[in-house]
Amino acid sequence: MKGIAGTTVLARRHQASERIQLHSFAKLLGWLRASGEFEQESRRLGVWLDFLRGLPDSAGGSRDMHRYGTSSGYAGTG
Repeated sequence: MKGIAGTTVLARRHQASERIQLHSFAKLLGWLRASGEFEQESRRLGVWLDFLRGLPDSAGGSRDMHRYGTSSGYAGTG
């Protein structure tokens, strides 16, 4: 009985939100750059941020960034 109950609980599929909060991601990137200690990491993450901004709106792309007013200032490999 214990095994069946454990399997039932462990086998449940939990739906996790895979949507990335671009506003928070941009703020994190800004902090990394401002600290001056994560130069390579911030360049790499800047490329990801640019990519995510370029996704269609249905995939959580550029509209979210424009709504938060962070469409500039963290672009690319600067």
